[in-house]
Amino acid sequence: MSSPPEADPRLVACPTCGAPNAGSRTSCGRCHADLAGDPATAQGVGEDDPGAEGEAERPSSLLIATTVIAVLAGIAVLVALLSARGVGPLATDAGDVLGDAELAPIAAVRASSERRPSDDVSYVAEHVVDGDASTAWVAEDGGEPWIELELADVGEVTGLVLWNGNQADDAFGRHDRIAELRIETDDRAFEVDLLDSRGPLAIDLPEPVPASQVRLVAEEVFSGDEVPGPALSRVVVRVLPEG
Repeated sequence: MSSPPEADPRLVACPTCGAPNAGSRTSCGRCHADLAGDPATAQGVGEDDPGAEGEAERPSSLLIATTVIAVLAGIAVLVALLSARGVGPLATDAGDVLGDAELAPIAAVRASSERRPSDDVSYVAEHVVDGDASTAWVAEDGGEPWIELELADVGEVTGLVLWNGNQADDAFGRHDRIAELRIETDDRAFEVDLLDSRGPLAIDLPEPVPASQVRLVAEEVFSGDEVPGPALSRVVVRVLPEG
């Protein structure tokens, strides 16, 4: 009786997918291609089929993409929530912030100091309530300058909208702007970090506060290029509607 032929110990790389195969095989165990070099039509997709591997990878890629989208959406929601608040480090650019808010009539304005006029431009305290953001109050440099708004009636103050710095034409970068603001009412005080940006900034108090006056104290400033002393262009006080 003749002995059975010995198994071929060689490994042959499939010319189609590169998978190693025993030298005795005539077709690839993975993709079923002809190991002689002519790709064969696959007779089915098994566990070792490249298509099956691609299908297995898709759920993982989909999971990663879904996770990334969820994280970005969460960040967007967080930013939106922080942008709605002005107390703390994220007093924000509020765009058209006035809307239908009830604004407190102002009876008088006082300030710790006023910078002297320059080139026929005045910097008096009344500029913050004249409704024109292109005019500004500018304090003398040094200390903690303040400006105080006396309300015509005692009201429940809910927040402020202010235009930081001197917003006239190219004056914004030349003048100091308020960086850290203390808001003082009749018997309460709040600390606020302001953004160094043009346009209105909305500041919401944590809760309505009864007040007959509101004092704004500049504790720290963003330094301007030329003119020292903090500037404010406009301030409005928001209150709860009566009744």
